[in-house]
Amino acid sequence: MVTDAQLSLAVARADLVLVGADSILSDLAVVNKTGTYLAALAASAHHRGFYVAADTCKIQATLDSDTCILESKSGKEVWPRYAESCDNVYFDITPGQLVSGFVTELGILDGPRMARQILNWQEVITSLRHIR
Repeated sequence: MVTDAQLSLAVARADLVLVGADSILSDLAVVNKTGTYLAALAASAHHRGFYVAADTCKIQATLDSDTCILESKSGKEVWPRYAESCDNVYFDITPGQLVSGFVTELGILDGPRMARQILNWQEVITSLRHIR
């Protein structure tokens, strides 16, 4: 176990990086706890694979990196006395080009195979809109 601040040191010694995901966006970007993007950058810098473990039900087929709104909480959690001066964003967006693969219930999917799953979800959403 290491602290978040030691992440790049740990990645340098690791075989790969495996994280979870709260959402997979239509442009293959991943929404997860703040710090995930930094882990992906460290993995890239150290030439390590960066894998995301998430069921395909985590796909948000109607959102992408530009339309996704990240959840923030009160700055009081960071510094109660100066809460208005504190950002407290809980999630970040990791660009899809930093993801080596998606570990899903369908197996490990590379970018093109995950893109096909996203298209499947988009088709489902479109067909459901027509059922009114």
